[in-house]
Amino acid sequence: MVSVESNYRTHVGMGRTGNVVIDADTDDEGVRRTVLAAAFPAIVKAADGDPEVSLGIQVVSASGGTAVTPGDLGYSGTGTLGSYRAFLAGHPELHP
Repeated sequence: MVSVESNYRTHVGMGRTGNVVIDADTDDEGVRRTVLAAAFPAIVKAADGDPEVSLGIQVVSASGGTAVTPGDLGYSGTGTLGSYRAFLAGHPELHP
């Protein structure tokens, strides 16, 4: 079972970009995709109301050698919260 709790806060003066890196305890790509599929919509939802922030999201393997990103779930947008929201609206299977 995968469970994700996500909080998001914007700090004035911190710019309009950010990165979320989830360190996995496995190198198994399937497991990391499952983690990302749960985390991705939770992270975006936590940022509801925030404008066009560019946000990198990835689940890194235990060895640190590879990462799974929203692109591995079929996403091909610009990496902004608005683009993520549009993608998720068309992919209800990614909603918890």
